[in-house]
Amino acid sequence: MVSLIWFEVSLLFTLIPLLGRPIELLLNAWSLFAIITALRHKLNLNLPKAFLICLPGWLLSNIGIGTIQVLQLKINKIMFTIYI
Repeated sequence: MVSLIWFEVSLLFTLIPLLGRPIELLLNAWSLFAIITALRHKLNLNLPKAFLICLPGWLLSNIGIGTIQVLQLKINKIMFTIYI
């Protein structure tokens, strides 16, 4: 029984990192839809207009986040080579 529980826990910890990027993409899309919905209701806009207003800011923020992630990976690689 204990070995079965240990197997399930180890399987869970193996799968969680693999699901990171899909979960991140899903949450990004969710945030875009939430912003569009809030803007539609607050400013009484139709869906295409709210989408066109929200899309540029959402794209810029995701490009900024992606740039920071790439820079972080490069810095980590440099730091790893210095310490090894």
